[in-house]
Amino acid sequence: MSTTIRKSGNRVAPSSASKETARQFLRALKDADNPLELTEPLAPQDLLFAFFEADDEQRADLLALATEEQFHSMVDLYGWSGWTPSIEKVEELIAPLVATGLGGAIRAMDRLTDEMRTLLFRRHLVVHQREHLDDDAPEVPETSDLIPTADGYYFIEIPDAENCPTVVRQLVDGLLFRPFEEYHRELEAIRWELESSLEEDALRWRTGRMADLGFGTYEEGLRLLAPLDPSAVAARLKSRRTTPLLRVDNALPALYREKLEGHPLLEGAFSLLATSADPQWQARAETLPAEIASMTNLFLSAIRCDLSDLDAVAAGAGMARDLLALGLSAVGGNGPSDAANALVHEVPGTFIQAAMGVLTPLRQRARQLKKSPSLRTVRLDPVYHVALDCLSRDIPVWWPPLSGPEALSPAFPEPLSDEMTVISSGNDVTAAARMLDELERLEELFEQPGWLPADGAAALLSSVVLTVLANGGGGAPSCEPLDADDAEQFALQFCDRDMEEALADALAVLAPLADIDEEGPLEPAHEDEPLRRALLRLLCIGRERMVSEPATALIAR
Repeated sequence: MSTTIRKSGNRVAPSSASKETARQFLRALKDADNPLELTEPLAPQDLLFAFFEADDEQRADLLALATEEQFHSMVDLYGWSGWTPSIEKVEELIAPLVATGLGGAIRAMDRLTDEMRTLLFRRHLVVHQREHLDDDAPEVPETSDLIPTADGYYFIEIPDAENCPTVVRQLVDGLLFRPFEEYHRELEAIRWELESSLEEDALRWRTGRMADLGFGTYEEGLRLLAPLDPSAVAARLKSRRTTPLLRVDNALPALYREKLEGHPLLEGAFSLLATSADPQWQARAETLPAEIASMTNLFLSAIRCDLSDLDAVAAGAGMARDLLALGLSAVGGNGPSDAANALVHEVPGTFIQAAMGVLTPLRQRARQLKKSPSLRTVRLDPVYHVALDCLSRDIPVWWPPLSGPEALSPAFPEPLSDEMTVISSGNDVTAAARMLDELERLEELFEQPGWLPADGAAALLSSVVLTVLANGGGGAPSCEPLDADDAEQFALQFCDRDMEEALADALAVLAPLADIDEEGPLEPAHEDEPLRRALLRLLCIGRERMVSEPATALIAR
């Protein structure tokens, strides 16, 4: 897992976060003459990924091979829930090493920080001390186990002996094998240290170690998401008044690099940097991966990613990748050469901010529309409410079907969370803006008299448009409910004609009521005028509904 963009030759190391690649790495590790050469360069995220793909024997080997820094980072990433230590996860992490025997238990205790070790013991143990050797042993419930120390002054109680994890009993054996002054110090800490103080100290030390990897507090991460005008960045690049580049020394995890390799703009830019004869570009090829690693880690802090969930970490890295690509294209880096040049002169975080400069106006428009009194009076057809949900998030996302033919169907599905992606291209920005343009024009339309049901019925937008169409002979928009027979008769007539003819006839009625041009393309994707495009979309959706439910597709009495 090289820390540079350059190829690493025949070096055996996972080049991606895929499970198969991790398994290949583990096989190489098993056959390696010097396994440290393989594990030492690993970023902690990659070591953790390999750990969870390994069997218990190799998990123990990985923990034994990990440097002290790697071990602490693995615990920092996996052994916490938010700002609180997760003792169950720590036990799960160290269990394979502890299970190897007394030496493994001692090694695990030595590797854990003082605070985390004491918190683990306090969770399961109670320490008693007697003043004199001839004092009786403390009385404990039958459900407890009582373990005397060699000096005779301490007793370690396991209150819930039946449910005490095996890893804890093994750690106790390792603790009592240590010299008196060492286990005495730990037992006194278990007796007297306040849990809250231990957690505060553990968090303080963890925060410092995580900062070395590029992670920050939520508030620090939010600075990365502060919107920046892309034109200002472009002007700075043009004038060469660029941001000073600070060298950082973090390995680029394979979990992150796999995402970078999947984007054409970034892949092309990195390839140009790696193969350039320009010394400045060559130097940047060496330092950029570490900066991207730190930037991605800070981004994960900003979105409050669960760092113990490697799937969530990979998804977060993909979001950071998409924002980086969008920011590069927004400042004029649509081609790999322009993008590479921009990366030479600016830190990657600048392009995250430029991307937010593009997305923030979309988010503000979407949130404003969600509060619109006129649009809240009706029910949005699925494609519109899915679009608003995607675009109103803190970091707006997009779902490809929103731009496809599915967006003209009443059966438009609800997307799964892992199907949506951060907007990463100008095409997606344009598609999102077009959808918002439609809704804003519809909002204006429904503020006019006659376009909303008088009784306030929460009908679908497509039903409202079809009902206005059915009532359109009066020369003014009207949402008066139709008799069920009239509704069915209208539906049959509307659906009897082919789609192009039906849309043309419908627009001949709706155009003067909506103050739009009747003439133009009849496919929504080819129409530039937002309101006309919206009416075409709703007519297509409503017509398909009419085929299966003629009466309920309109507002009927």
